[in-house]
Amino acid sequence: MMRAVLLTLCLITTAVFSVTHAQNQGVIAITGATIHTMTKSGTLRGATMVIRNGKISELGASVAIPADARIIRADGQVISPGLFQPFSSLGLSAIDQVEEINDEKSTHALWSGPAFHVASVIDFSDEEIILNRANGLVNIMVAPALGASVFSGQASIIDARDTLDGLVQPRAAIIAHFDAQASHLVGGSRAAVMLAFEQAFNEALDYRSNRADYLRGQRYDYHLSRQHLEALQPVLDHTIPLGIVAHRAPDILASLDLADRYQLDIVIIGASEAWKVADRLASTHTPVVIDPCNNLPTSFETRNVREDQATLLHQAGVIFSFTACGAKELMGWGSNGNAALGLRQSAGIAVAHGLPWISALRAITTEPARIWKYQGSIINLRSNAPATFVIWNGDPLELSTYAHAVMINGRWQNLDSRQRHLRDRYRNQEQAQLPFAYRGL
Repeated sequence: MMRAVLLTLCLITTAVFSVTHAQNQGVIAITGATIHTMTKSGTLRGATMVIRNGKISELGASVAIPADARIIRADGQVISPGLFQPFSSLGLSAIDQVEEINDEKSTHALWSGPAFHVASVIDFSDEEIILNRANGLVNIMVAPALGASVFSGQASIIDARDTLDGLVQPRAAIIAHFDAQASHLVGGSRAAVMLAFEQAFNEALDYRSNRADYLRGQRYDYHLSRQHLEALQPVLDHTIPLGIVAHRAPDILASLDLADRYQLDIVIIGASEAWKVADRLASTHTPVVIDPCNNLPTSFETRNVREDQATLLHQAGVIFSFTACGAKELMGWGSNGNAALGLRQSAGIAVAHGLPWISALRAITTEPARIWKYQGSIINLRSNAPATFVIWNGDPLELSTYAHAVMINGRWQNLDSRQRHLRDRYRNQEQAQLPFAYRGL
């Protein structure tokens, strides 16, 4: 009986929003919703959002509905900015063990390094991106994995729109590793990793001051190629940050010292022991990207991880965002899978261990944009901003909640996915209609 009721509600919702998918222009008024604006306006209850030609024109509890508006009644629904996955390989490796469709790293010493970038090979039709869009994921940081250099390369920011042109920020950051994987890569000691960092930035600074001499062949040979040295210039210019994957407190402190020495903007990724150095992170305004599901020691470098780390960082004033629960890029386990669900799970776990609810929602929506200096459309909800949001059937941090509708830059998104088609194919069908292998089960 309960299944039938849930199915009925799902079908009603689909009917309501399917009309709007074909009509993305004109005036739309969404009424009766709880809207988490993620601005100084806070949370608006029983509010109306008016969208005119793809932009939010009015937003509030006492907004007059334009006479020419198409009305979507969202009583009891929740509207929030779209989810933002701040570190992933979505679009690079649909099947990890199949080399021909795995583009997340280079193991060739010549090409691996700061200049390696993945923007041109992101597969926007990847089923994982489609599935995650259907579950409320709007923005994604796509990062290369560790290859043959301690610098894994340049990360890109995309949005999950249902077209093939979702590249927003081709070169959003350079990712480096100061963890056990990087230590193994350079011979077994993090001291060698730090030497590699210092050598790279010393050469990049020298190249910057002596570029003309280098091009004339009047400068000593660098260990890094010209491409790699050029790739590091935006980091030295503070145009893009350097993301450093590090877990131990000493490694985080060493990364902060590196940033101070070369005047770099850095983001610590993973940061299992960030709580131990929270004051230093806060005083240097250094953001961290953490996984609240990483709350038990899974290796020696994460042996001091704590389940209430997000709360401790929040209390210390550290800027942070969450990656999806069990992100394989951080710990070597888990998968991209349903990153949207994983993000909400991460936020929910953090709330269960003391983090304020609104801070958790912020950590999976607007904070990643702040951390990575996002240059795309405004992603919080306010007047004159591009209309990008998700309509949920309840609390976004509850795993039973699902996305009714997703709008990106004023355009309703197609929420079909292979999983939904498979669900519909095998639900309530006579056995005679099933493929042969499924008959008689």
